[in-house]
Amino acid sequence: MRQKFPAYYRVAKDKLIERFDDLVFVFDASALLDVFRLKKESTEEIFNVIELYKNQIVVPYQAAWEYNCNIHRVLNEQLRNINSAEKTLCDFVETLSAKRQQPYISQKAARLLKQLQNQITRDFKEQREYVEGQLIHGQLMNRMADQLDGRVLTSFSEVDIKKIEEEGAKRYQEKVPPGYKDEAKDSNRFGDLIIWQEILRFAKENGKSVIYVTNDAKEDWVIRENGKTIGPQYALIEEFYKETENAELLFHIYSLEWFLTFIRDKNDSVVSEETIDSVREIIQRSDNSVSSLTRDKQDAAVLCGQESKETIAGAEEKQSSDSPLEKMKGMNADEKA
Repeated sequence: MRQKFPAYYRVAKDKLIERFDDLVFVFDASALLDVFRLKKESTEEIFNVIELYKNQIVVPYQAAWEYNCNIHRVLNEQLRNINSAEKTLCDFVETLSAKRQQPYISQKAARLLKQLQNQITRDFKEQREYVEGQLIHGQLMNRMADQLDGRVLTSFSEVDIKKIEEEGAKRYQEKVPPGYKDEAKDSNRFGDLIIWQEILRFAKENGKSVIYVTNDAKEDWVIRENGKTIGPQYALIEEFYKETENAELLFHIYSLEWFLTFIRDKNDSVVSEETIDSVREIIQRSDNSVSSLTRDKQDAAVLCGQESKETIAGAEEKQSSDSPLEKMKGMNADEKA
């Protein structure tokens, strides 16, 4: 029965690990951007993972565009979060320190609270300086670009983009994944579908199994039961088999957390449980990644000042020297991963 309905059967993790060297990890913008939402130490660990396995990593051109258009907004968002948290902490300590309001707080407890505040304030200061440094000097952004050199897929032509969008309008009406949850968006409506078509093209041309690493937990990508992500939509797996014409290939979806856990199962020395826990918290704080992910994708076209089809179609010919994509201009992964 498995041969007749392959999309409905999952591959056990130990089997995936056995096939590890044949897997390609396709990164979405959401996963790349969330790396910059972590504290310095965790970000460094994930960069080390990317460096170690970069020959098995590719990024769709559409995803690279969304990443470039959003990275500065994400860093500024981190600064706002730090400032807001610091203010909340100061207000809390000030309230507890007011003896007229809280006379039952002992002097010892008050001293301990002050010490804790001082330590957390130092942590905030260190992280703030780190994020500000990224905005000004872009060390990690440049490091990401260097690590992904040669790993960004070639963009579709303008003609191909138009065909994908025309097909997408029909797919969205029939709720065919992925992307139909973005139907109401004013911009970048077909971004997910363009990414999907890039994945299918890459897998077919290179004969590679794919694990798509994304923090997009919307139902037009994954099946969710009782708040838990089960795996890719069956329709996606069926289309993957149909387009690649190779029943030996696999398609699966991992969040950044699952990807790091998978890597740790393969090599427990490259990423810590603490970093995986931090990634999990990032995803949970953003309501299973939907709210921040939607903003990341929708803001891409707005921040870059144009619709996705205008940015991506024939992008190599159109982009200017100061384009956000200039850093990744030569990063084409036409060669086999």
